[in-house]
Amino acid sequence: DQIAEFAAYAAAVVRQVPAIGGISIWNEMNGTWDGGYKLRSDKLANYCRLSNAVIDAVRNVDPKVPIAIGASVGWNIDTWFIEMFDLYGCKGKGDATIWLDVHPYLSGKQDNATGKLDWRLWNDAVAHMRADGISNPLAATEWGAKASYNWLTDHPGGNYMNMFQSQVVRHDANWAALMWYQMLYSKQTPNAGLFDTTGALTPAGLQYTKEFVR
Repeated sequence: DQIAEFAAYAAAVVRQVPAIGGISIWNEMNGTWDGGYKLRSDKLANYCRLSNAVIDAVRNVDPKVPIAIGASVGWNIDTWFIEMFDLYGCKGKGDATIWLDVHPYLSGKQDNATGKLDWRLWNDAVAHMRADGISNPLAATEWGAKASYNWLTDHPGGNYMNMFQSQVVRHDANWAALMWYQMLYSKQTPNAGLFDTTGALTPAGLQYTKEFVR
C-alpha cells in the first residue's frame, strides 16, 4: 500500500530529524500536481486518505510537530478546504498543530469573472473558511516569485513585501509561516526570484532581505 509506505516514510523522517520544524503533505493537489485525478471529489477523497494516514503515523512519533495539509495554490481555497474537512473527512479541523498549506501567488490583478482584485478574493476566501470553523493556522510554503515580479513590474519602485503584509497577512490573525520557495530565476521570468541570472539580488530579493533577514 503506497499510502502506508508514504506515512511510514514521513514518520521515519520526523523520528530521525530531531530539529525538524514541520512537514507538508503533497504539493498543489488543486493545481499542477493533481495526482492524476480529474474531479475535485476524487482529488479530495484520495488526498484525505493520504493526509489522515500521515497524520496518524507522525502523531505516534511526535504529537506536536506541525503538519501542513491541503496542498493548495491560488486564491480560491475556501471551497477546497471546507469540503476537505466537512465532506471528505480530513483530520485536523481546528487543530493548531495542523497548518493549512497555501500558495498565495497574488499580484493585485483584477479577476475578470468577479471584477475584484486577487487580494480581496483571497481575504474573502479566508473569511469564508474561518466562518466555517476552520481556525487552523495558515502556512504559505510558497509565495512571491512571479507574482511579486508582476506586481513590481506594474509598480516600479514599490515594495511588494510591505504590500503583501498589508493586503494579505494583516487581514488574518492566524499565520504560522511565510516561506519563499522560488529563490532563483526561471527562463520565463529571469528576474522573478530573489536572485537574477547574474546571481545578484533582484528588487524583490533586496526587499526580502531587508524585511525578513536578521
